[in-house]
Amino acid sequence: MHSRCMGLLGNSRCHEAIDLPTMQKFLPPLDFEKYRSWLLDSFVKDSRTIKLCKNPHCNLAIEYTQGGDIDVTCTCKFKFCFGCDSQPHAPVPCDISRKWNSTGNDPEAATANWIARMTKACPKCTTRTEKNKACNHMHCSRCQHDWCWQCFKSFKSTGGDHPDWSFVNSLVF
Repeated sequence: MHSRCMGLLGNSRCHEAIDLPTMQKFLPPLDFEKYRSWLLDSFVKDSRTIKLCKNPHCNLAIEYTQGGDIDVTCTCKFKFCFGCDSQPHAPVPCDISRKWNSTGNDPEAATANWIARMTKACPKCTTRTEKNKACNHMHCSRCQHDWCWQCFKSFKSTGGDHPDWSFVNSLVF
């Protein structure tokens, strides 16, 4: 991932990628470190096989390519579940662990309950999404999938109309 040049080249825009050494050359040191941190976070966020350690005092990443739910241990000795980012819970699968924790058997149960009540999983990639406006049209920030909050159906890629709302549009418009 690189930033793109926003400068003009004659009458057209320059779209060349700006590499890390060039960014370092032109950015103040503090801004360059922020950029590197953003770059790493962005790369890890978009990866399905790499996650940052959940220890707030660690800035290392863990790669896991085997698939499935697995408890991992970072180099800093912090342990967490790679599948659901919670405390290690092997051999219990993530979905059962989530249900158990939401019953109040975990100190983080209030947070887990709020997430379960206020968010829904994207039907394509299961990233949790919070509905914060009146519209039921959801857009997943991870996989870019557009879906309905109520029924989880995909929105049409052209026009954005919900498959079952044509009757509402005819009444309102």
